[in-house]
Amino acid sequence: MVHPGSSEVDVSASVRAEALIAAGRTVLTGASLLAIWLDPSEPARFAPIAYGTLIVYVLYAVGVQVWLMRADVLPSRFGVATHALDLALVTALQIFTDASSSPFFAYFIFALIAAVIRWHSRGPMWTAPVLILVFLALGFLAAALFGEPSFEWNRFIVRTAFLGVVGVLAAYLGRYEE
Repeated sequence: MVHPGSSEVDVSASVRAEALIAAGRTVLTGASLLAIWLDPSEPARFAPIAYGTLIVYVLYAVGVQVWLMRADVLPSRFGVATHALDLALVTALQIFTDASSSPFFAYFIFALIAAVIRWHSRGPMWTAPVLILVFLALGFLAAALFGEPSFEWNRFIVRTAFLGVVGVLAAYLGRYEE
C-alpha cells in the first residue's frame, strides 16, 4: 500500500494494465516498422521523417515495456504521460503518412482502447473528441489547404465516423466495467 501524499500509486492493477498497453504498443509499432520495411511504398511522402518517427515510437514502446517489467510502483501521472506521448506520436505519424489516408490510422483505435483500459468511461470520453478533432484538422488541411492528391473524401468521412462510434462504444464499455 502506498502512503497518503506519496507521488506513487498502488500498482498491482495499474502495472498490469500498463503492461498490457505497453505490450500492445510494442507489437503494433514493431509490426508497423516491419510492414513499411517490407513494402516501402508506404509512406511515400516524407518517408525519412515517417521512418524516424516510427523508429522513435518503437524504441519508446520497448523502453516502456522493459521498465514496466521491473516496476512495482508507477509514478502518479505515468498513464497520462504515456497517453499524451502516444497521442503526439500518432499525430506525427498521421502528418507524415498521408494524413487521413494514413496506413497508421489503427493507432487512433489503439489510443481509444488504452484510454478505456486506464480510465474506464472517462478515458475515451476525452480521448475520442481529441482524436476526432486532430483527424478532422489533418483531413481538412490535406484537402483544402494542401490539395493532397491522395486525399479521399469517402475514406475521410468513414474514418471520422468510425472514430466517433468506437469512442462511444469504448466509453460505454468503460461505464459497463465501472
